This record gives sequence, structure tokens and C-alpha cells, in this order.
Amino acid sequence: ERESIEAPSYGLESMIVDGARQRSVTIAHRNLARLHFRAFKLAPEPFGSKIVEWQGWNEERIRPILRQAPVASWSIDLPATPDYRNNRSYNSPPLDGRGRYLIVASALPGFGTSKNQLQAVELRRAELLMLRDPSFGAGQESEIVRAIAGSTGRPIAGAEALLYRWEWEKKPVLVERVTTDAQGLARFARSTGGEGRGIAVVLRHGDRDGRHLGDD
Repeated sequence: ERESIEAPSYGLESMIVDGARQRSVTIAHRNLARLHFRAFKLAPEPFGSKIVEWQGWNEERIRPILRQAPVASWSIDLPATPDYRNNRSYNSPPLDGRGRYLIVASALPGFGTSKNQLQAVELRRAELLMLRDPSFGAGQESEIVRAIAGSTGRPIAGAEALLYRWEWEKKPVLVERVTTDAQGLARFARSTGGEGRGIAVVLRHGDRDGRHLGDD
């Protein structure tokens, strides 16, 4: 039991979409002094183009990605945890380019799979970001989101906002399409979540895009 308490451990969480140089990755850790990262560019995967499924990034899926050349590599020092409890730390991945990335973390610098802990999270870097009310997707009245520029925080007018209804193992259904106003607001007539379904909003403006997945 003592060995289990003193063993190094960590877990990763990430924003779905975030701007450049933001603290996008959260690390829950204990008994680990340093953590190593590599980022890999993934192919675009437009929402609505395929069925909704979550395979997760287990070691079997991570291993072939590690054979590729990373677009960025970095390491961070973690604060000590003398009480053997999880501590939360945050990291800003050094990724300036827009797109879809896989961020792989390793307890050992060599990223080997033997006696190591590998974890991975997906992150989309985007200039077009979305703000929403915490109740988005939970009510029966109109829903509102705001499109903003990630670099300045200013509202983006004229962006296309698409509201989808989705269910696991099914292709999303487009239910409404609106355009953001001068304040960057997109107003949808009615939520389509609930009853085992989720909602998603995809924003598009020129060659930029962003998204939010609502609760199911």
C-alpha cells in the first residue's frame, strides 16, 4: 500500500478548442518532479462529416503517432506533493499554428513504453473562439453564443454559426444556421439537446473555425 501511495501518477485534461499560448492543458499529479511533452499535428476532422464516436487515446493508438516527427517538444517542472495528494498544474503548449493537435505526455524523457506512463489529449488551436452561457444546451428557450477573436478577444461579426444535434454512433444533424451580429452574437431559436442527445455549435469565418460540444 505504501508503494502505491508513493508511486508517481498524473492525468491530463485539455480544452477542446483554445487560442495560442493559453493554459490549455491541466495536469493532476503527485510524486512526479518533471513531465515531458510532444505535440503532433493531426489531420482536420470537420464536425458533421462522420458519426460521433469516442475511441480515446490509449497506448495502442499513441504508439504509432510517436514514430512521427513532433511539431514541438517541451518539458515542465512540477511542484512537489509531500502530502501524497494530487496537485493541479497548468501548461501552455508552445503551438502557434492553427489546427488539430495530439499532445502526448510522458513520465520519462525518452517516451518509451516500458515502465513508463504515457497519456494524450487532443487540442485544437484556433483564432475563432466561442463564449457561451453556462446554461447553454440545458434550457428550452433560445440559445446564444458569442464569436470572438482569440488574439484580441474582440467580437467577430458575420461569422456563420451552425447548430447540430448529435447522438453517439450517429452522424450529426444540422438543425439551424445563423450569422453573428455586430456584437458577435449568434441566436438560435431553440435548444435541441436532452433525452440522450447532445448539441454542438460550429463557427466558421473565412478559413477559421471553432466549435463547442454541449452536454448530452
